[in-house]
Amino acid sequence: MGYPKNMKEYKFSASMPIDDLILGIGFPAVLMLPTLVLGLLAWCLIPGYQPLSKSMSGFGWVAVPGVVISFVLLEWLKKKTVHEYIVKVRGTSIGFYRAGTLQCQGKLNSITIQQGPLKTCLEMKINDTKIIFIVRPKENYIRNSFLATGSLYDVEVMEELYHDLS
Repeated sequence: MGYPKNMKEYKFSASMPIDDLILGIGFPAVLMLPTLVLGLLAWCLIPGYQPLSKSMSGFGWVAVPGVVISFVLLEWLKKKTVHEYIVKVRGTSIGFYRAGTLQCQGKLNSITIQQGPLKTCLEMKINDTKIIFIVRPKENYIRNSFLATGSLYDVEVMEELYHDLS
């Protein structure tokens, strides 16, 4: 690729803390708002609509499309909050890129990793700038988590980055 021989590159999908916050707050909103909007539209526009009748059929006509729309919106939200990062290391210099754009470059001051059953956090301090990458793997003990932001491969790459730099 034309990189110097002593340069090492790490690629993984992750989110930053603000993205994780948006995803965490946005998930319940995205899950309930389409059903609420469809219910209100049906109640206002359809004469005689009773969402909580004895048969509950009125609720089903609103809830099923609402849930389908919710999952489409959730995938869109995850696409906007989870990014592909590239971390390039050359000696003591480190730089990280998002979507091909250099976000931060400099000397690594510290690096820590926190691992749990649901998420892995890699925290780096580059030139007094704190950078945190968060990965929630799809393959955890809660199978196929809705809030998953990466895979076990991404966690392995973050672990390799941590072990190579510490």
